[in-house]
Amino acid sequence: MKMNMIIGKKQLLLGCLAVGLSLAVYLNWQFSRQNGDFSVSEILNSNKNYGETVLVDNEPEAECEKLIDARIKRDSARAEAREALDSVLADASLNDESKAELFSKTAALSDAIEKESKIESVIKNKGMNAVAYITDSGANITVQTIEGLTGAQAVQIQEAVMTETGISAEKIIIVEVK
Repeated sequence: MKMNMIIGKKQLLLGCLAVGLSLAVYLNWQFSRQNGDFSVSEILNSNKNYGETVLVDNEPEAECEKLIDARIKRDSARAEAREALDSVLADASLNDESKAELFSKTAALSDAIEKESKIESVIKNKGMNAVAYITDSGANITVQTIEGLTGAQAVQIQEAVMTETGISAEKIIIVEVK
């Protein structure tokens, strides 16, 4: 080996990185001495609780019979539609185009069921009970209220539906049940 290749590119790069790291540590030490907020001993001895979790009692009230009935009717209608689609798909005399159309309808039905479930979960997390029903023409949301639905709650429900489905606000119908 040649003597001038003893210090190569790798060694030069490592040296620069070591100098840069040393400079960063020194600057951090200097600034922490001036401000005092970065002292580990002060943080450990302080009574502050950074990142504290606060549980909020936001449980919705028990579902009323009207909501339970609406959910049962929706689920039974969905089950009947699914059974009808499955029975038609089982027919061997269908051509490929008809089967593809039925598969797309089945997928759309499954997608609507999933979106309804997500919407109901979001609304429940906001402290309200609801039943969502999504159709091709829009969304119907039945919400249980005791004191009446406020404008802010209606907007929250509307935003949840628009976020999950992409349905425009004018096609969302919110119905109150007491």
